[in-house]
Amino acid sequence: MTNALPLSILITIIPTLLWFLFYYSKDRRDPEPLNTLSRAFLWGMISAAILLGLQWYIVRHSELSIIESLQNRDISQTGIVFIFALLEESIKGACVFWLIYRFRATVNQYLDGIILGMSVALGFAFVENVIYFIDLFPLLSRWDFLVTYLFRTLGTTFAHTIFTGLLGYFVAFGVIDLHSQKHVIKKSEKLFHSLKDFVREILTFHTIYQHILSHKPSEKGHFLFGIFIESLFLSTLLHFIFNLFLSSGIFKHDLVFLTVPFLFLLGSYVLKQFKDRQALKLHNTAF
Repeated sequence: MTNALPLSILITIIPTLLWFLFYYSKDRRDPEPLNTLSRAFLWGMISAAILLGLQWYIVRHSELSIIESLQNRDISQTGIVFIFALLEESIKGACVFWLIYRFRATVNQYLDGIILGMSVALGFAFVENVIYFIDLFPLLSRWDFLVTYLFRTLGTTFAHTIFTGLLGYFVAFGVIDLHSQKHVIKKSEKLFHSLKDFVREILTFHTIYQHILSHKPSEKGHFLFGIFIESLFLSTLLHFIFNLFLSSGIFKHDLVFLTVPFLFLLGSYVLKQFKDRQALKLHNTAF
């Protein structure tokens, strides 16, 4: 179909903009500058392009897709689902971490992390959906395409924003705490007290669970990078669970319906933060 690319861009950009306006309207107190969010969206597009480039490189040199290459290495379908979740969240998460740290002077509320994370996720989902729809045009009937289109633009795109938005939310805690010095986040003595403790804290979501969600200061302190790794692990785990529900072949049952309560619960938590969190005014802070 010669008009597949422009048509795919058109039908994808509209719901993407609607999602962006929806989230942006929630950040009423002290919204992030639009030029910053535009950069975040662009970085999300770049991150998706990098994954597409990796796919192209593997196909060119092995004539196999990433999935086929992993299957040839006797990796189970569950393992493949996890690897894809890790790849996507790692590249999106790296963009979010860099953006929050790069623009830390304007990140003055925890919600800024959510907005930046969601902007990156929307850029990523936009490119992913454009390519996805181009491939589907010649294969599906109009009704099947409509159903797939609604699921991709509503369900999958929403999932991307939730997973990466949560990552940004927790990373923002580290940046703001460094700003305000209300919590001791950064260790000053050593890079890591021990690799064993570092891994244990990540696997148990120590900083997120014990200090961020419970709003308790940390006596020993934690590295911002450690918070990022915990957040990345959490977003990957959530993405992995979501993908498992979509992969009916793993459980031999169609569990797609479980994505609805799963996203509803996560989305309710994230949207609740927009209602409950107050902006932190951090003027004249030195970094």
